[in-house]
Amino acid sequence: MGGNCATVADTMHITLVTPQLNAPADFNICGGASTQLVATGMLNYNWSPSTGLNDANIANPIASPVTDITYTIHATDINGCTASDDVIITVMPMPDINFVATPLSGCKPLLVSFTPASASQLASYYWDFGDAPSGFANNSVLELPVHQYNNSGTYTVALNVISIDGCPNTIVQNQLINVYQQPVSSFTFLPHEGDVDNMLFTFYDESVNAAQWVWTFGEENAGAENSSTLQNPQHLYTNTGFFDVWLYVTSPEGCSDSSSNHIIIRGEYAIYFPNAFTPDNDGINDYFYPEGIELNNNAYELYIYSRWGELVFSTDDVHKGWDGRMQGTGSPAQQDVYVWVMWQENYIIGRQKYTGHVTLIR
Repeated sequence: MGGNCATVADTMHITLVTPQLNAPADFNICGGASTQLVATGMLNYNWSPSTGLNDANIANPIASPVTDITYTIHATDINGCTASDDVIITVMPMPDINFVATPLSGCKPLLVSFTPASASQLASYYWDFGDAPSGFANNSVLELPVHQYNNSGTYTVALNVISIDGCPNTIVQNQLINVYQQPVSSFTFLPHEGDVDNMLFTFYDESVNAAQWVWTFGEENAGAENSSTLQNPQHLYTNTGFFDVWLYVTSPEGCSDSSSNHIIIRGEYAIYFPNAFTPDNDGINDYFYPEGIELNNNAYELYIYSRWGELVFSTDDVHKGWDGRMQGTGSPAQQDVYVWVMWQENYIIGRQKYTGHVTLIR
């Protein structure tokens, strides 16, 4: 270059800046759920499409998509440089659930079986039977549980599940189970004890929560008269002895209970012991034994002793008398006065002891 001009040299430094956009990785969410998208490294952000976003122009919007979606983020840094990235969100379906219970109602204690119904593949179950007083038994993680309700009332049951994709769902069936109170059977009667002159009994129901009554009076030979469906019936007995009376009651819901009482009607009781006998095989007065009304083999014992206390005869058969022979040897006992002791038990007198003397005459 000519003239008086000088040559000047200079250096320019150019820095190339790469935008540092940090976008989230692709991920899954459960249907109906929300998630936060987190982007960093830039100054201004814009997400598209804006479907399901609470704000498309911030770094960290809340996303609530209802179907699978791809979000694209466009961002500008402080240098005016731009960058973009895609985030794919896959929406996993919520598990559809229902369940049935069998039975839905009944008398306590009520054992109920539960069965889930779902087209989804489920990974876990958690049942709440609505029966807090049952403690730990109120919950189950089994697929097909059973639960026993021990108290009357109405119960709400809930089932919580998680699908194999990790998505939860809950179903609640309100007032699903109805458990009915059991009736309590109870009764009294008058008179407290009968006899041959007083055989008409009146029965008084004292049951709780009873709507129907069936009585049996324990006198089978009375035929149709042996039962009644009245609440407070009467029964005229035709026999003496012990009788078991039963009361079967039913509640308005069909639950049942029963109770029983023993009644006694005493018969006549008489017993006779001869004071002498003649065991000479003439067919008349050859045996010594007691006779009487209501005499039987119930705890019957008869002992014969000599005047020196030697046991000469014993039996527990009311139909077997002493034939005048020595027990063990079979030899004839001598003519003498002997002591007898008899034990007898029956419903009229209980267990009683009788003693006396008998003369053996030859």
